[in-house]
Amino acid sequence: MMQTEEFQKLGKKGKYSGSERLDPNQFEEPDIDNAATRKIWLEDSINSPEYQQEVRTNLLRWKKVIGETLDPGKLHWHMVGQSHIDMAWLWRYGQTRKKAIKTFEKAIFHADWFPNNFKFATSSPQMLDWVKEDNPSLFAKIKDYHKKGYFELVGGSWVEPDCMMPGEESMIRQRLYGMRFYRDEFGVLPETEWFLDSFGYNIGLPQILTKSGAKSFWTTKITWNQQTKFPFVNFLWKSPDGSELLTTNFGQNTEILENWNDYRYGYHLLKETGRKNWNYGIDYTNFKDHVDLNQIIPDVGYFFGLGDGGHGPSHQNMVEAINFEKVGNDEKMHFHWSSVSELFSNLAKYKDKLPIWEDELYLETHRGTFSVHGEVKRHNRRLESLMRSTETLATILSISNPTFEFPYEILEKTWKLILLNQFHDVLPGSSIVEVYDDVVDLWNMCDSNIALILNSCMEKIHSDKYPVGIFNPLSWKRNARIFIPISEVDPNITLDTNGKPPQAKFYYLTDLGEECSLCQPVAAEFKDGMKNNSEGWWMILEISGYELIKGRIAFEDFESPSLFVTSEGIPRMANGITSLSLDPKSGAITEIKSVNVNDGENLVYGNKSFLIEGYKDRGYDGYPAWNLSKKYWTKPKMYSQTQELKIEVMDEGPIFSTLKISKMLGESPISQILRLFKDDPVVYCFWTADWKEIKTMLKITLDTETQAKEVTVDEMYCALRQSTLPDTLADKARFEKTMHQYADLSTTDNRWGIALLNEGKYAFDVSAGRIRLTLHRAVRYPNPAAESWVLKERAARKKLNGSKPPVYSGIGPISARFAYYPHSGGCLTKSNKKSNPEIKKVAEEYNFPPLVKKISGDHDISLQLNDFEFLVQDNVHLTAIKRNEWEKRRSIIVRFAEVTGYSTHATVFLPGQLYDKILEVKECDFLERHISKQTVIMDKMENILKFTIGPFEVKTFELILTDK
Repeated sequence: MMQTEEFQKLGKKGKYSGSERLDPNQFEEPDIDNAATRKIWLEDSINSPEYQQEVRTNLLRWKKVIGETLDPGKLHWHMVGQSHIDMAWLWRYGQTRKKAIKTFEKAIFHADWFPNNFKFATSSPQMLDWVKEDNPSLFAKIKDYHKKGYFELVGGSWVEPDCMMPGEESMIRQRLYGMRFYRDEFGVLPETEWFLDSFGYNIGLPQILTKSGAKSFWTTKITWNQQTKFPFVNFLWKSPDGSELLTTNFGQNTEILENWNDYRYGYHLLKETGRKNWNYGIDYTNFKDHVDLNQIIPDVGYFFGLGDGGHGPSHQNMVEAINFEKVGNDEKMHFHWSSVSELFSNLAKYKDKLPIWEDELYLETHRGTFSVHGEVKRHNRRLESLMRSTETLATILSISNPTFEFPYEILEKTWKLILLNQFHDVLPGSSIVEVYDDVVDLWNMCDSNIALILNSCMEKIHSDKYPVGIFNPLSWKRNARIFIPISEVDPNITLDTNGKPPQAKFYYLTDLGEECSLCQPVAAEFKDGMKNNSEGWWMILEISGYELIKGRIAFEDFESPSLFVTSEGIPRMANGITSLSLDPKSGAITEIKSVNVNDGENLVYGNKSFLIEGYKDRGYDGYPAWNLSKKYWTKPKMYSQTQELKIEVMDEGPIFSTLKISKMLGESPISQILRLFKDDPVVYCFWTADWKEIKTMLKITLDTETQAKEVTVDEMYCALRQSTLPDTLADKARFEKTMHQYADLSTTDNRWGIALLNEGKYAFDVSAGRIRLTLHRAVRYPNPAAESWVLKERAARKKLNGSKPPVYSGIGPISARFAYYPHSGGCLTKSNKKSNPEIKKVAEEYNFPPLVKKISGDHDISLQLNDFEFLVQDNVHLTAIKRNEWEKRRSIIVRFAEVTGYSTHATVFLPGQLYDKILEVKECDFLERHISKQTVIMDKMENILKFTIGPFEVKTFELILTDK
């Protein structure tokens, strides 16, 4: 029984666990190795005939299996020690810092003990940075042992993140900060990315990795598949832009040997007549028919060491590896100490005869991680978007105002906090509850830092008696929905009985003088942990790309025709572009119509759309947070859709109208809000609940009339088409899918479609014309590891008042926002076969609302930001404008992405406030290093940039500025 001695407390309670926090500095990480294990393994067993016979028995067993398809004596096993350390999982971040110290100390010990045959690969710059901070002398030793050749740097991302959900710019920052740390501290840039444990890999990664210095990639995770065996071991992974990355997929430790038979054909080269290009729509169960059994790839990796909680390689791991080499040579199983770089250098010789994989790398398990713990997903997206918007504003101000000190330090610090929380057991929601206490603290730090940056920006802008600033963080002109919270006007405004502020008008300055826009009051949204909107006003305002508009709120009544909405009879609403009708008996959407879409006919069918369906969801295999219940669709909850049903008009006005559906779903009160805005085709949806049922998953349906055969899914800098009626076993296994900003169903002739937009909900499923968003999961948290310090915290809590942390996530107040966008044309292509950038554009606008902030400057000179619009073709988006961070010289980094899959000769008209400051333009990689082949043309007479950008290609340029 655990002792409950007194511990030093931090004086605060965790938001999610409710436990009083203990000071982690008082605890030490227990080491699995000690003097006793050292004697057992390093002294007694290493040369023991009995142990060597045990090793020989295993090697002969594996040799027999390998020998069924090739000569084992022709293989060269590259041995490299490593230790996977989860930044947080069944323990907190603070404990990981000490796990790292124990692991690196042990690696140095083994280098000293085995000076002629030890190599240790380490992959996390963030972890090394922690060691540098916590134990400088150990960090100095690591640098020394790296110089001596014992330590090999791999990876290059700040942490090993989830590789499906983070935004594309976040993945670039992972690489930028990680590789810069390696350069600054070790003087090297590794060429092998190291994401061994993410729950799937986004198809956009090859472009991001190859353009940030990677030439190869290792993972183990796709060997975890449950429905099929992914047969490819060595292959080229290809993004839609054409970037190819040498990739290998094999298990760590002896998993590669124990599971050899499942992947035996992956060690052969392709036949001359073998299929070269593969994806999930092609049956790969016959892959063996495409390889030449007489041609092998002789180089095989053996990457070994205790992992997850670090401490590897252990003494036992080391003795086993050394005897693999010693005994293996006797048995013609050739193990030798090597390096990751040597393995991939040898594999690269066979690139021309490797298969090419042109799809995501989908993991056929852990599908529940895309939806569990919804707050983590929502705040990740919210902070990604807010950070990019804030950085854009600060960058533009630094160009326009030489006195503005660019906040390099705080921006980088904030990005790194966001990146840390994208770790592959944190963002997926698969950590213990106490980890999320730490995560919410980091979110709060991010919000505080961003507020400081925005305040410093607004201090540089003279109010001119117009104290409210509105900044468009996107590069194009838009008719924007703008929410003005009362906190940016006057937090002491008196609210009416419905919780709304008074009617108001927004007066703002233009080149033609003062203009006015109506502001419709709105009550505060549902209160939970999602940082939903407070009381305030909505308005519609045309705003140019990167423009900052200054204005003031005036409390003035107005009369203006309201958008149509009614809850009487058949509940309906319309805004002149889109209209919808509800079933009064259930709240289902029975009709959506939109001007110029499907000839004005209904876009949905049946009486199930917008209904929430529940399923029993216990997970399986001891992984409730990770896994959906097997065949969950056979275990419906059978909720009544009429229990305490109420449909009412919530808002009615000239800017927007709102219908609210309230009901009980089983034991839980829920509401579903539908909102239409003036001159906007999008149907905006908001779901709230005080959720009470455990072991439950919720999905919300939209049955479209598209009869779509494909769903087009937004991914990292690309879009991925997937079948809605899959044929192959592997494609069918992708029944739970992930998206970034949208998933779209369009007709096969590209006449029209409907896109499901989201701002932090990633999981969905499709079948023909049906699309269902995974709305919520309430499942069991994992248990802490045996060595986890939180067990002491729990024991202290139990001793104090007998209470425990929550067992299940997803219980209590919860909400989610999403939207439906009916559109003409297909998702990427119009019916005339021209590109259609509108879906991505609307999705970006949904995820990047204008920033609204009180202006606090009182300078005599008014700084105007109304001439910073970049004009370029609609299918080419300017996705980042930032300061150079690789060298921090006087220059601006701009990044352009083609978003529809069409090669384009891009012409960029530069903004007036920028072009006369540009000295030179250079094309860069994602690390902001100049590339060798420069094709960009700058025409200073016309103030334009010209370059060719391929389908889904991303191009980055450095605008080197003058000293003016």
